[in-house]
Amino acid sequence: MTSTTAEQLCRKFSLAEIRSATGDFSDEQVIGKGGFGKVYKGLIDNGSLIAAIKRLASNSKQGEKEFVMEMETLTKVRHRNLVSLIGYCNEQGEMILVYEYVANGTLADHLHNNSSSSLTWNERLMICIGAGRGLDYLHSGCSIIHRDVKSTNILLDENFTAKVADFGLAKHLSTHILESYVSASVKGSFGYFDPSYFTTGRLTRASDTYAFGVVLLELLSGKPAVDPRLSEGELCLTMWAQDKFRNGKANQIVASNLRGEISEDCLKTFVRVAKKCLLQEPKKRLTMTQAVAQLESALEQQNRKGAPSKSQFWPLNTFWNRDISSGSTQKHENKVEVLNMLPEAIPAIEEDAVEYKQTVDMPQIAVPIDPELKNEHIVNMQSIVVPAIPLSEINEITDYFSSLISKSSRGGSLFHGILSGQDAAVKKLSGKLSHQEFLKEVSRKSNLEHENVVRLLGYCLDGGLQALIYEFAPRGSLHDILHGGQDRFLDPSPTLSWAQRIEIAVGAAKGLHYIHEKRLIHQRVRSSNVLLFDDEIAKITNFNQPTECPCTSSKAVFYNEPYPGTSTLHPDCIYHPPECGRSFQSEKGDVYSFGVVLLELLTGHKPYDHTRPQGQKHIVTWATPKLGEDKVQKIVDARLNGDYPPKAVAKMAAIAALCVQSKAEFRPDMPIVLKALQITSRMTSDYLLKLKKQHIRAESDSDYL
Repeated sequence: MTSTTAEQLCRKFSLAEIRSATGDFSDEQVIGKGGFGKVYKGLIDNGSLIAAIKRLASNSKQGEKEFVMEMETLTKVRHRNLVSLIGYCNEQGEMILVYEYVANGTLADHLHNNSSSSLTWNERLMICIGAGRGLDYLHSGCSIIHRDVKSTNILLDENFTAKVADFGLAKHLSTHILESYVSASVKGSFGYFDPSYFTTGRLTRASDTYAFGVVLLELLSGKPAVDPRLSEGELCLTMWAQDKFRNGKANQIVASNLRGEISEDCLKTFVRVAKKCLLQEPKKRLTMTQAVAQLESALEQQNRKGAPSKSQFWPLNTFWNRDISSGSTQKHENKVEVLNMLPEAIPAIEEDAVEYKQTVDMPQIAVPIDPELKNEHIVNMQSIVVPAIPLSEINEITDYFSSLISKSSRGGSLFHGILSGQDAAVKKLSGKLSHQEFLKEVSRKSNLEHENVVRLLGYCLDGGLQALIYEFAPRGSLHDILHGGQDRFLDPSPTLSWAQRIEIAVGAAKGLHYIHEKRLIHQRVRSSNVLLFDDEIAKITNFNQPTECPCTSSKAVFYNEPYPGTSTLHPDCIYHPPECGRSFQSEKGDVYSFGVVLLELLTGHKPYDHTRPQGQKHIVTWATPKLGEDKVQKIVDARLNGDYPPKAVAKMAAIAALCVQSKAEFRPDMPIVLKALQITSRMTSDYLLKLKKQHIRAESDSDYL
């Protein structure tokens, strides 16, 4: 019934274990009910772990297909704002899923159950931001549409952190069809249906955005999405709220227990987000990335509600007319050049705002400006969602930078540290960036969240120090594991198996695909920038703002030609495509570099080996002639000892060959690369399963003899 992959990735419980955990499905342990059946609170592993156990009733409207879909989805996704699956049971016709226990129940319980304690406005903002981040991860990181977003499917843990749950209706979008899916049967929950999806059957990410907008209205009003007890005009929350919006009475939507608690600016921003999530045309709605960013701005406004209104956002219409149109020549201490001020970046600017590029005097502005930023430029303002850490704490974290991990002539030095009891990697930059450039870099990186991208934990801009604090990779870089060079902070690793290499390739491809979806170019894809975490999770790191390529010169520098003035290639140039120095800053340049990493995984060779003959020192020139199916096994990493599926090896070789095409236009995009690698991963899983069955059969025959 369940897929092989899902079975391998989560724990299988016996029915006896489930009965013991739930008191033989005692009604006293029921914590939830629905069309699917019941959810029980249970104790597993001899009472050491509390779990939520979902048992599908025999007459459940959620059938076997939805059960398998939820199981498969939850084994593939991992995010702090998504509920985690522990395991399953499918004995004797039972369909049971075992989840992490989320202590504070559903959001709907807290909003619509009078016996529950009231949520503060700050708590509500944090909940919608958390749920939004979970959905953004599904959309951007996994190409998954939830399809049943509602307040009963948002769970709250002991800290009131939101976790999106119930993936029975989730739809995995093909990497070839990333925008929409046409369904013959419309599925979801009344009150949350996207009108466009309901009428056309066309499911998009924007369908989740619409439902999320309904949840925002629930949080603001305290009312359920549908309340049959009310009159026709108030029965449907969205219809009632949008009527208030049209009549300029948004204040009347606010729940009575929240009035006086929400700052005026915060309310305006929150309402604007809800309205844009609920637009009739799906293409005009906010993406979840945009919705989360603007809700974070609303939270910031709320936390500054004691400050003057002008301190929240710049009153564009006012100072634009006064300082520019009047041609004012009055001099002021602080000047700011405002560039590309987009609606997505600053929620106070409406969609019809015009781009400006002017240096303006702002005597009336209420934004406090750091003296260090006098006459600096503020460019493409975005929110920074990680904390600033003072130099004194950085010194303590790193023991005054005594624990060096690695050093780079271009990127700065990396140090090991302990942040809040957890290992962290502190990157001390060379200090070549201006404050403006550094903060822009922090903003961009702090707003990225994907399980295959290394997470930024904080930053330091204090006492002349520029530093970025990242999560620590316990297994180090792919380069270290393949080619040696591990440091004292890492556990020693054995040779990577073929299955491990494939999963690393898939993970890195997902991370790079996500970066490209964000319209960013990595520019430094290489095996040392693929970090490995527990369970072979690969994460991309060290993507920077565009810089001049070190290969830029009058000479073409690639393959086996050394970097000018040296006897070896520059480390970055080894991975750079032939067009490097002319038009490298493109997604196709990243694809080429990723192809070099695939060749490293395939062969175990370094990307550049001076011991090979002239013209074959670079891995591309050496390996490319041997990537055909009839020759590729001659260059597969000898450390694998032939333990790999030949067809999967040939498939990966073909993918690598496409990525390292000399002409950029012939290289595939990352969605195609990712899809091909996922197929290779399935081929590997099937091969391993076949070997396992053969082994079991051989053991059985041996016992019989």
